[in-house]
Amino acid sequence: MPRSSRRRLIDEKRVGTYHCSSRCVRRSSFRDRTAGGLELDHRQEWVAQRLRAISEFFAIEVTDFAVIDNEFHAVLRTP
Repeated sequence: MPRSSRRRLIDEKRVGTYHCSSRCVRRSSFRDRTAGGLELDHRQEWVAQRLRAISEFFAIEVTDFAVIDNEFHAVLRTP
């Protein structure tokens, strides 16, 4: 299925709100405890902090986000 370029999807002259999501590969988890016996609970907070930092750098507003076991969702708004 061909995808449109972002130039066609996002109008820079209008404020837009977008729902974006991403999943871990191979049904992995952000907090997979079977990975060598390591505690990986910190990864959910790391993803949340990284999302906040990136929003300042790229001039987008993160209106809401959720970091779930194997995926994250973000509602982003362009200024």
